[in-house]
Amino acid sequence: MKNIIQLLVLILTIHSPFVFADVKVFQQGKKQASHIKSDLKLDASSGFLTADGTPNWGIMNMRLLKFLEQNKKVFKLKKVNSEVLPLRKYHQDRFGITLRLIQRHHRVHIEGSEIVALFNPKGELTALNSSLVPTPKVSVNPKVSQKRAYQIALKHLNIQEPNDVESPKLLIIFNNETPVLVWNFVISDTTKDFHAVKVQVSATTGDIIQTLHLSQHLGEPSQINIYDASVTLLIPNPIYKGILVLKNGKPAFGRSRMVTPQATGGHNSFEKILNFYKTEFDRSSFDNQGSMIKASINVQKHDFFDPLGQKLNAAWMAPWKLFIFGAGNEKMAGFESALDVVAHEFTHAIVSSTSNLEYIGQPGALNEHLADVFGEIVESYNDPTTYNQNPFLLGEHLTGSLIDKYAAIRNMIDPHKSMSPQPSKVSEISDDLKENCSPSPSNDNCGVHILSGIPNQVAARFVSILSPSNIASGWKKLAPLYYRVMTSRLRSKSDFLDYKNQMMDECGSQLSKAECKSLGRFFQQAEI
Repeated sequence: MKNIIQLLVLILTIHSPFVFADVKVFQQGKKQASHIKSDLKLDASSGFLTADGTPNWGIMNMRLLKFLEQNKKVFKLKKVNSEVLPLRKYHQDRFGITLRLIQRHHRVHIEGSEIVALFNPKGELTALNSSLVPTPKVSVNPKVSQKRAYQIALKHLNIQEPNDVESPKLLIIFNNETPVLVWNFVISDTTKDFHAVKVQVSATTGDIIQTLHLSQHLGEPSQINIYDASVTLLIPNPIYKGILVLKNGKPAFGRSRMVTPQATGGHNSFEKILNFYKTEFDRSSFDNQGSMIKASINVQKHDFFDPLGQKLNAAWMAPWKLFIFGAGNEKMAGFESALDVVAHEFTHAIVSSTSNLEYIGQPGALNEHLADVFGEIVESYNDPTTYNQNPFLLGEHLTGSLIDKYAAIRNMIDPHKSMSPQPSKVSEISDDLKENCSPSPSNDNCGVHILSGIPNQVAARFVSILSPSNIASGWKKLAPLYYRVMTSRLRSKSDFLDYKNQMMDECGSQLSKAECKSLGRFFQQAEI
């Protein structure tokens, strides 16, 4: 009898239409992945693809939800359906297919709770990256009205004439591991700098839970519009960006005399960056939808009310899809013509439309780190000979006394030598930037520009050992690895540990075992 059963099992195994693949499950806070089996395969025969190869995202999502329902105990969920896990984003490229689902409770989004499903080029489910939480015990009926919460937020920010950058909404967040229902506002002040600030007000008590400043500073080709902000005292904003001087490389009507070297330099930088992402990853603009590039140069040239230090900076203003570049002074200048600086800001824009890494603490530091990485990759791609002479420096082609003194804004191979010294390993993180840190402009949103030095050095050491005599060649080899992790594998709240796990797992798909072993060693040296 036992032999007959074994034979039947063998026959069923041989003739089964499904091949069960091993799926790695990464969960927030867990050091190692667990494993589950899957028969999910996205191909034409299973109805996931149309005859011409176009993905049928609706059917894909339904089957993924069914699979997650079957494995809901792994994620400690009571139920799984499109109400609990609605599809937020989907993407297909040469690396495979990515589906990104967010978590809701009674139709209220749980901030930062999501799951990313990764399918290889064969259409097989290979990995799940999850920050899903057990169904929270919290009421979604606010005791504080939206109007009252809004008034509390305006008073907290001391805003007299507000501009709602995003529509107010209810969210569930975790405050010291306790679920809290909050009103979420993104507001700017039209009388000051139009700088967007996210404020979360408890919908139960009316307390301010969190305040976060949103702009991300440096601390078919899309149309490129360059605006000159030097002709006005206004800070660039959604309503007024400056005077349009260049439209896709040509002077705007009647503006020939206003085209400056800064305007031309800015256009040339964006043109090179768009070409890189299109050529290497078939990406059309920052959002992969061919959106227009809008950039304001010579910001704060007349030093009129500059509380955010925009004169000596470059930034991606995510809520308004706008790049700004400061006019600079004798200390530091030339932001729009420094290819690595512009590529850094452009990569922030890509992150905003893909993994959307939260701009706080370790997720924010990863946002900065990946922007630095692609700043270096784009620069080395366009001029490898010059780059190899002095690699791993971000902003070395800027001019001014600060660059003369420090050589660059950041030093990836030796973070201690950056303009603002950075840690190179986890044990060097100061106590005030650890888990209980409350984000504010004074602490750099819990160290987003500080902590980035840790993964920066891992990247610099890795590329150095892969191609010690030609760093530019090493960056070119690693670009697909970083791109895949940045756009498809990370979650909005991914920390250093999750980043390491995703890099190591993706490395196994793209590089050799020996190369991945080196990468693991560098993560270990960084104490990640």
